[in-house]
Amino acid sequence: MSAAKHQKSSHTVSEKDPGSHRFLGLERLEKELLWDISSRTSTAERVPLSCVSKDLRKAANSSTYGIYRDLVITEDDIGVWKRLDSSHHARSGNLLDKHLGNIRSANVALERAHWNEEIPFLPIAADSMEASRATLRSIHIHGPPKPHSCPEPPQGPGGREPVVFERVTELRVTNNQWLEHFRRRQWVFPNLLTLEVGQLCAKDDGLSCSCKNGHSSDTRMGLSKCEPCSIGCLTHILAHSPKLRSLTAISIDIAPGEDLDAFTEAVGRCPDLTCIAGLATPEGSDMGLLKGLRDALDTHWQTIHKKFVPKRLVIRHQFRFDPAFGGKTISRCINDLLGWARKVNCSVELLPLTDEKGCPWAQPSLPPCRDIMIDCQVQSVGSAAPAPTGRVRQVIQERANKADKVDMVVGGTPLHKSMQPLLVFPSVSRLAL
Repeated sequence: MSAAKHQKSSHTVSEKDPGSHRFLGLERLEKELLWDISSRTSTAERVPLSCVSKDLRKAANSSTYGIYRDLVITEDDIGVWKRLDSSHHARSGNLLDKHLGNIRSANVALERAHWNEEIPFLPIAADSMEASRATLRSIHIHGPPKPHSCPEPPQGPGGREPVVFERVTELRVTNNQWLEHFRRRQWVFPNLLTLEVGQLCAKDDGLSCSCKNGHSSDTRMGLSKCEPCSIGCLTHILAHSPKLRSLTAISIDIAPGEDLDAFTEAVGRCPDLTCIAGLATPEGSDMGLLKGLRDALDTHWQTIHKKFVPKRLVIRHQFRFDPAFGGKTISRCINDLLGWARKVNCSVELLPLTDEKGCPWAQPSLPPCRDIMIDCQVQSVGSAAPAPTGRVRQVIQERANKADKVDMVVGGTPLHKSMQPLLVFPSVSRLAL
């Protein structure tokens, strides 16, 4: 009798206890709404939903509205993924086979807080993407372009077969370690439309690329050294993405050599490409390196079907003005470039070689990089050349008006007087003499 009263009393208290039904609302949510709520959190934060009840577990594991439709990794839960990475069962067992092998989008965000981490690369995330190659539609990997390299995967005698991601149309990867993984694993994206990368170099010694930019190559954007063969990783993607429409980068440092030739050839295989943003010419160059790229683009941009389609080209170049500037090749190259762009209906924008505002990982303690260099330290034999005219003059004025950091070296022959009205810096915040 007392036992029955105890059971009845416990049941009554349980019904009145709001904590006993704290998950009831989640169970009654429609699947679409459950997905909308869970999609605002990372994958690790969603997993507890599948442990509430059988009904909620079934909804959470649904292939249509479940919590494993996408892979979201943030720096707050990176420790969880590292522990899973160290577990052989997690990588080869249920986690990949049942849950993370059919994701539709991948988003890996490693921000500034993990700048000093030794290995931001997560093999389990890469395995999940590769297992989901038939369902994956977009890949976003946002993080510092670190110089570390991931382990070389084993290859058979005949090389590795391509891993084809048929549905991926959007690829945004700013960590070069992942780009290197794409190349080593032979990931290809035949239907890719949009490609966005971080900072890439053509050389691994830092001698030919624009990373020098007035500072040693280890200070340009907080890197310990130039990225090894990063532009080769980009070329690999371009060579297998014939439907690509847009290529955007913080900086693609081009330099003469095989890397640039391969890159140019790959660009020529993309007939629908109408936007290239972030090309960076070496400091002090005359932009002659762009001629090969122009020839490759002309293969498609000069055709009757593409000639009048709006196009966009963004180039990072540091202007160095000396007494001979007006008569130099750089002035003629800029004039030729702008004339060509007008013929193919392409807008050209010239940006500073290094724009720290465009890089979320720029270290505040680094010495600032200049936008414009005025070099009058040498005593010239002849008189200074007059300022350019026409379109080149307009470009110089626009760059001077927007310049934030300017360096001046004096003591030799001054610039021609006609340069004076062009080099006015209303926006400058740092002037070094």
